[in-house]
Amino acid sequence: MVADEAAAYAVVEEEGIRARIMKKQQQRNTRILTREQNRAFRAMDGLPSKEEEGGGGADVTEGADKLVEAVRGVDAVVCATGFRRSFDPFAPWKVDNLGTVNLVEACRKAGVTRFVLVSSILVNGAAMGQLLNPAYIVLNLFGLVLVAKLQAEKYIRGSGINYTIVRPGGLTEQPPTGNIVMEPEDTLYEGSISRDQVAEVAVEALLCPEESSYKVVEIVTRADAPSRPLKDMFASIKQK
Repeated sequence: MVADEAAAYAVVEEEGIRARIMKKQQQRNTRILTREQNRAFRAMDGLPSKEEEGGGGADVTEGADKLVEAVRGVDAVVCATGFRRSFDPFAPWKVDNLGTVNLVEACRKAGVTRFVLVSSILVNGAAMGQLLNPAYIVLNLFGLVLVAKLQAEKYIRGSGINYTIVRPGGLTEQPPTGNIVMEPEDTLYEGSISRDQVAEVAVEALLCPEESSYKVVEIVTRADAPSRPLKDMFASIKQK
């Protein structure tokens, strides 16, 4: 269990999820690390100001050493970074692979022992026989982003850090329209989920480490799915 005084450090370039994680964690000592600090705080109505929050600006692509002080003193990091479309064909690799690796190494150097990564379903689509899945093809058109995310996942799993990897389906801005379905890795190949619900799962991973540690889970929503406690869902997923 994360103690009340613990700091869950949200490192999120995917602004919609970042804001939601911060709102759900506002009763705890929570920081934010982002390249565009002012933009991030404008997205979080009702949260403390930048000065009160104690966050800071940082770029995961600049190397682990520049991130060490930013994460020092916290108990956990939530990483939901994602590249922004640009003319740089290597942007996905710099952010979704090497950027995540930099962050993991910064955590190791700073003594942070808990790491939650928001990744994506279909990252291992080739091994799942989903090479012709339209979603797998389209996403990888942008600099092989799913391949980059998979390489980052492999690094995390071999790093020794206590991790939970959350692979959501397609992200939506709409309010939740169904209940969360959680499956083991390399199971889901279609489906969507509200950013609100992704944030709920990421925060719950921090709150129930006994059930969620060293696991990779995939999540979507379905209108006909029963409502179940997230803690129970995590507990039902077996470690590999």
